[in-house]
Amino acid sequence: MAVNRFLLILPLLISLGGVGETPAEEQNRTEADESAERFAVTLDLACRSIGLRPEEITLRDDYVPADSFRLSVFNRWMITPLALPSEIHHGSVTLLNPSFTKRLGQLYAWADLPQAGRAAAQPCGTLRQGLASLWDSEWSALPAGKRRAVRRIEEELPAEIQRVLARMLQIHAKLSGCAENSLEPLSRRERHQLQRLLLRLFLEESEDQEEMREEETEEMLRLVEKSDWRSFLASAGAVAPEIEALVIETSSVTNRLESRSGILLDWETPNGRVIIGGTDRQVYELSSDQPLLLLDLGGDDVYQVRRGENNLSGAFEYIIDLGGNDRYEAGTGSRLGATFGGLSLLLDCRGDDRYEAEAMNFGVGLLGLGLCLDASGNDTYLCKTGAFGVGLAGIGYFEDAGGNDQYLGHSSVQGVGGPGGVGVLVDHSGDDLYVAGNAFADSVARRPRGYINFSQGFGFGLRPYCSGGFGLLVDGSGEDRYLSSYFAQGSSYWLGIGALWDRDGNDFYQSVRYSQGAGIHLGLGLLLDSSGHDVYDCWGVGQGCGHDLAVGMLWDSRGDDLYRGSWLRTGAGNAGGFGFLIDGEGDDHYLTSSVQREGEPMAFGWGNWMKDRDLDSLGFLLDLGGVDTYSGQVEDALPRIGGSVGVWVSWPDPMKGEKP
Repeated sequence: MAVNRFLLILPLLISLGGVGETPAEEQNRTEADESAERFAVTLDLACRSIGLRPEEITLRDDYVPADSFRLSVFNRWMITPLALPSEIHHGSVTLLNPSFTKRLGQLYAWADLPQAGRAAAQPCGTLRQGLASLWDSEWSALPAGKRRAVRRIEEELPAEIQRVLARMLQIHAKLSGCAENSLEPLSRRERHQLQRLLLRLFLEESEDQEEMREEETEEMLRLVEKSDWRSFLASAGAVAPEIEALVIETSSVTNRLESRSGILLDWETPNGRVIIGGTDRQVYELSSDQPLLLLDLGGDDVYQVRRGENNLSGAFEYIIDLGGNDRYEAGTGSRLGATFGGLSLLLDCRGDDRYEAEAMNFGVGLLGLGLCLDASGNDTYLCKTGAFGVGLAGIGYFEDAGGNDQYLGHSSVQGVGGPGGVGVLVDHSGDDLYVAGNAFADSVARRPRGYINFSQGFGFGLRPYCSGGFGLLVDGSGEDRYLSSYFAQGSSYWLGIGALWDRDGNDFYQSVRYSQGAGIHLGLGLLLDSSGHDVYDCWGVGQGCGHDLAVGMLWDSRGDDLYRGSWLRTGAGNAGGFGFLIDGEGDDHYLTSSVQREGEPMAFGWGNWMKDRDLDSLGFLLDLGGVDTYSGQVEDALPRIGGSVGVWVSWPDPMKGEKP
């Protein structure tokens, strides 16, 4: 089947599974279908202009031998790269669905894991049954003092709070009853070794860390493969309906709770610690002996984890804060919504909160499932590296439901997928700021201000050892700003997948290199912006660039947009890669500097032929409407061949029957 026809029916096939969709989700899927059809028709016309068929735009999935970390979607999209934007668009729409089970199910599908949580949540048991289970005991067998304490809690807490607490205990009982954790096959020494190496991987770019040696990387991957992370995640996915029920039950708790001060319950049990905090301000000092379950009823609380402990160990942890302007303060790998080999859930329901850590916190899944959910408020998120949706041989999911938020970090932040992992950040609404800063300098940068980010929807592998994962950033609406340097904004490196979808708003994207829909060294990158008057600023190797047997796409559906930069951008292919920039409606401006090769600007639909490797590259710039300006010149609606294999097409929308 021809690829262009496949694109026309693919959205329909996907949407057939969309049971229980909201009107907003249906509208988003309709827009995705229309964009896919417009892309298919336009690309078919553009290909004809150079004697090419769309089905000839394909790469192979065997340039590098397959390994155990390779995602099946990567292989599929390498072979049919024209399906990449439609499939990621539809999957990202699912991540805006109100159902947590559906959202987690999409992540599991991308990670090649069994579908998460198809069964409905079980009726919630009683609070006393749940607490008794922590002693592996029946209620009647508990000591009299424990039973009296539980009765006091039942008398003091409203029914909705008891349901939330009982649901938390039920999730733990269900999961611990079917799985220990993914580290079970490893010895204690191997666990510590793997923990140390994983931290080295994410911290090696900092000034006080030496680069990992070859034998260390190989040992880390050997231990990951020896673990049981896939089986554990399959079990963890089964509690998705219970987590969804928990989120719904917490949202039903109102602010009319009666004042209850102090710590209402603090129990050490054989299966962990249980803490219930009152409605006033609490300061929770957490160390390596962190709670299994912490429920705070309100107040402007502080959660402190001692810095420098480098604690990534632990199986299950659940922290829920029902309200207040809270502060979460941690060091490295402190398990606030992050896990090494288990499940960690951090849910903050209300308030303008501040999250701050050194590294490896807030939605990080290393060989496990790490969840960090913030339901409302204008929040500030700060973490130097490894945060806000990071997965490696696991799933890291970070979600902010609304508010004007700031995400500040340096490296491996804001939707990052490492080998075998899926890392996702979803922000539903608000005027947000995303910063991947300048801490880790690129040792081979060709110009000043070159810093390694691996952020903002980025997938990476470990060259040449193993394939990468899938990193995704989804922003629903708002006037957003994305700032980064190298390797960011819907891009990827070495057999990885990176994507960024911004649904609505007038947005500003600024980066330096390997960004804004860039596929680098057998990577797949996509930046998709559905609406708004946007500005894209990237020095080079970006804005829809595929470099070295890779695919990079930037797709802006509508708006009066500005594209600025220098070389290998705005639809450029190099070293056997495919690059696409597709711009829909709007009066757009394309500006480039004077970097050229053989008189060509290495931009605006540019490709080349590498004599030493006998590889053709292909670049497309497809602008589908409006009065557009290219480096100061208003172009007529005519196809143009750039480079040896490139197409620059500016014409009216072919879906309206207006063809050149």
